[in-house]
Amino acid sequence: HNARIQGGELRGQAVHALDVLLDREVLGILEAVELLAQVVPDVVPFLPADAVLAASLCNLGGRRRGSLMDCMIGATALRLEASLATANPTDFLRLGQAGLKLHKA
Repeated sequence: HNARIQGGELRGQAVHALDVLLDREVLGILEAVELLAQVVPDVVPFLPADAVLAASLCNLGGRRRGSLMDCMIGATALRLEASLATANPTDFLRLGQAGLKLHKA
């Protein structure tokens, strides 16, 4: 379990590095996407059922600006029965009432 978290942290750092290289125009968009696919090979799809759940989650604590993406992420984590590791736990606290579990570092 700990190795999985460390692997996730390394992937996060690699994604950030790719973002910087893309932003500085060191890499083109196609090169960045190809490298990203190697770094994060297990992309999880966002399903129509996730959209329905995300809408419900957004209505839980009242709609807030910028919270739609958090609700989409939370809905996907709930479907997968996965705890969510985030650098912004306060953005997801209100989703705990729907059963979302936040990973504790």
